[in-house]
Amino acid sequence: MEKKRNTRLSHMTDEEKLEHKRKQMRDYMKNRKEKDPDFAMKQKDFVKQQHTKALQENPEYVEKEKTYNKIYYEKRKKEYEEMKLLVKSLNIRKI
Repeated sequence: MEKKRNTRLSHMTDEEKLEHKRKQMRDYMKNRKEKDPDFAMKQKDFVKQQHTKALQENPEYVEKEKTYNKIYYEKRKKEYEEMKLLVKSLNIRKI
């Protein structure tokens, strides 16, 4: 039987306090975005602007993103081909 950990801030380590604060902020932002569509749109636009700004100002970021996307889509294509073969083999067995 495990003891339930006390969640009082005075009993937490510094890392646990930071994680607790992050969790509270994530929950707060999630609720605010759900309840306030104007705020959600402003946040979405802000993130889009920051991403565009990063792409324009930092060529290393662009290269890193291209590399990531290339690996990601190669992996997805490989998974798709494997699933296609699996479905094909299952259809042959049914007949």
